[in-house]
Amino acid sequence: MGQVTLPAGQTSVTVTTPAATPSSNVLLTPLNNYKGTVWVTRTSGSFTINASNVQTNNVVFTYLIIN
Repeated sequence: MGQVTLPAGQTSVTVTTPAATPSSNVLLTPLNNYKGTVWVTRTSGSFTINASNVQTNNVVFTYLIIN
């Protein structure tokens, strides 16, 4: 469980954590307004949140990893 910020002007952010695996379920909750679609790319030791739209403000997400 944690929190990460997708910086304004970016379309992805990577979270490095030993809890992440290629088969992890990663649940995301945006804590402020985000317009678009997000999806997660998983690998061993990290996951990347990908965004369909560039935002003008930072977007904060909380995440929960379930293995």
